[in-house]
Amino acid sequence: MEAKQNSGCAILVGSMNRAIRARDLLASAALFSKVIKIDQASSSGGCAYGVSVPCQSLKSASDALRRAGIKGKPLSKSR
Repeated sequence: MEAKQNSGCAILVGSMNRAIRARDLLASAALFSKVIKIDQASSSGGCAYGVSVPCQSLKSASDALRRAGIKGKPLSKSR
């Protein structure tokens, strides 16, 4: 699975609005992230958005989003 234009890992959250909410929530938790468009292969169809995060922060970012009620699918960097 690969996030478009992403050098780290990503969390697929769905809509652009949800991705912006996720980015803002992660910023308030002192975790760097950026809104990205996820390619179709990783999102199993349609247009989808997520947040890119450093791979070492993937678990803590996923946990923070889950605690806030934002469902996401972690995507690891592929090589």
